[in-house]
Amino acid sequence: MKKNSGVSMIALVVTVIVIIILASIVTTSGLDSIDETSKTKIDMEIRSIKDAVADRMVNNAQNPGKYPLVGKKLNNDVTLYIYYIENMSNEEIADFVSGINDDNIDSYRLIDSIAAGALGIESIDPEHYYIVDYSTGKVYGTVNMKAMEEANSGI
Repeated sequence: MKKNSGVSMIALVVTVIVIIILASIVTTSGLDSIDETSKTKIDMEIRSIKDAVADRMVNNAQNPGKYPLVGKKLNNDVTLYIYYIENMSNEEIADFVSGINDDNIDSYRLIDSIAAGALGIESIDPEHYYIVDYSTGKVYGTVNMKAMEEANSGI
């Protein structure tokens, strides 16, 4: 009998399919890791801002001239910004809007990387924007400024 010593076509096809499956698993895992890293970075930024805002609120209460509230005042525009907070449900937006009144409207500020630097935080991504409520110390974000500017460019 004649003995074949080559690779069979079936073995080759099975090997290629296994390699494709492994490559797709590795790629999917890598993409999930990138998403998780981004979420973790935002969570860390929010925690840093919360801590800095809490310190600023205490210092501002004791000496407002030396420790002014940091960030762009939103005033009546706060509701405009709220609708562009990423990963915020409609119910959360409704709760947020219902909590805004004449007594606390001045306490909402927009924090970007420059304002965060003024709070002593240097690790904020320049593309990330957060809404801070200085009356409660809550931090909301990130605000999708690009989508907001595109939606309102026709105004």
